[in-house]
Amino acid sequence: MSLTKFSYLFFFFLLGHLPSSPVGDARALMVSAGVSELLSKYFGVLFKSSTVEEYTTSAKFYLERLQSILGDKETVAAEFSFGDLQLFLISLVVEHSLGSEILAEFPALKAHKERVAARPNIAKYLASEAFASRKPFSYKQ
Repeated sequence: MSLTKFSYLFFFFLLGHLPSSPVGDARALMVSAGVSELLSKYFGVLFKSSTVEEYTTSAKFYLERLQSILGDKETVAAEFSFGDLQLFLISLVVEHSLGSEILAEFPALKAHKERVAARPNIAKYLASEAFASRKPFSYKQ
């Protein structure tokens, strides 16, 4: 079993939000794989094994694929799932690392991020001191 499949299953069972259909499960797994790959590119920059330019190119490549998986749907699966949380997470990471204008190139992902951010518990966290005081990893000096 691949690490991506393992982490996908681990977090789905740990946190719930399993898709209710095999198609939803497959879509969420594709998002999980894309997010894992893009995060590995981000960590490559953090640990100096790749350049910011390589990361930017990779980010656009993976964001394009993630947007095609999402399509015109409001959620990754038929209902809100962990795939949506992963897509939200990578949207935050990419915005933090490359600037908020990057998502303007991917309107479906930007709209998805805004929908997830508006969910009551997520909105509450985003407005909290814990979120405001976090110190995310950054390659910027």
